[in-house]
Amino acid sequence: MVRAVTLLVCCTLVAAATGDDQVPCTVDEAGTGGVCGSLSDCPELERLARSARPNTPAVQRLRSLVRRCPRSASGRIQICCQNEVRRSVAPPRVQLPTSCGHGFSPRVTGGVNAFIGEFPWMASIQYTKTPDSRPEHGCGGTLITSRHVLTAAHCVSFLSTPQFPELTPVSVILGELDFDSEIDCLPDMPSECADRPITVDIDAIFPHPDFQNIRQLALPNDIAVVRLAREVPFTDFIQPICLLTDFSELGDPTRTDITPDQMGIIAGWGRSNVSSELGFTPVLQKARLPIRDLSECETSFRRSLPSRLCAGGGPNSTDTCRGDSGGPLMVSDRFGTTIFQTGISSFGTRVCGSVAGYTRVFDYRDWILEQINK
Repeated sequence: MVRAVTLLVCCTLVAAATGDDQVPCTVDEAGTGGVCGSLSDCPELERLARSARPNTPAVQRLRSLVRRCPRSASGRIQICCQNEVRRSVAPPRVQLPTSCGHGFSPRVTGGVNAFIGEFPWMASIQYTKTPDSRPEHGCGGTLITSRHVLTAAHCVSFLSTPQFPELTPVSVILGELDFDSEIDCLPDMPSECADRPITVDIDAIFPHPDFQNIRQLALPNDIAVVRLAREVPFTDFIQPICLLTDFSELGDPTRTDITPDQMGIIAGWGRSNVSSELGFTPVLQKARLPIRDLSECETSFRRSLPSRLCAGGGPNSTDTCRGDSGGPLMVSDRFGTTIFQTGISSFGTRVCGSVAGYTRVFDYRDWILEQINK
């Protein structure tokens, strides 16, 4: 008898597992809504069916839910599954682009104007000071997918100040070089021009949940992802930067970290504070600067700095002022063909030429992937 009941349950559930109609049903006498369909679309009942033993309340419940549904058009048995527990087909996860980090021009610089197409991932985050004001550049960022920009959390959260109580990031400009020029062209070849920059509204902002807007603590977890209102097409002048997810990507399989013997690259329009009226330059600037041992920044700022990089300082490092908050600290692979973002400009001193702290992007790679899949 037990064997007969077991076979009956199994056969019934196998038939229900391939149902092909979805009609409304109720899962209980209280009228809780459900949908008739296959057992495989209802993970809770599927687990129950696999563990159910004959002559138990679990079997009785499964039979009751089968009775609440008509057979499908093809004659198959269906089961009533509560709406909120039905299995949905997950969309493909967004991945970081594999084609990235490629600009036009050589990146050997020392605090000078960038060229068109040299840093096609650079993003200008635009802010309004009042609901009726015109958007202005306030922070830098980098395009990392066709719909996401990476920046510093302090650029997009805790922005209200007595001077600007309604300061709001509203849009992102991509493909820009010179804010004073409608179309950017090569100075010595005026017929060679970039495409017009594009402005895209901001759809959502995801600052790191553990970010602390406390400058005395050097802004822990100073990283954020900005989601754009639409995807942007990649062109010669709008491209994503590569994010370092494995140090071997730099071309040395023995490399296990960013080391102080490397030179970094920064780029930005020169504003170091969202609310600042000083230091903004209309033309994108670029500079090389040395990566320093983290202990130099920890000594300078008198605190431990986990998940940070230290860069700048030295006799020829006045160009550390030329970057933007939220902008990238970049390194090239050993072949000089691909640029990777390794840091986000986070904090420093008001004195040009001093070392500065950058959020270490490598430590947040899993968190970044989570945000671009929201």
